[in-house]
Amino acid sequence: MRNVASPSMSESLSYALSRYGKQQSESVIIKTTKAIYFESFVSIVHYRLAEYAR
Repeated sequence: MRNVASPSMSESLSYALSRYGKQQSESVIIKTTKAIYFESFVSIVHYRLAEYAR
C-alpha cells in the first residue's frame, strides 16, 4: 500500500516544487528587468539634466 502511494506523492511534491521554483525565477527575472530599465532610465534622465544644466 505504501509503495503504491509513494511515487504519486513524490511526483506531486516535485511538481509543486518545480512550479514554485518556476514562479520564483520568473518573478526574479521580472524584478531584475524592471531594475535594469529603471537604472537606465534614471541614468538617461540624469545625463540629460547634466547636459541641460551646462
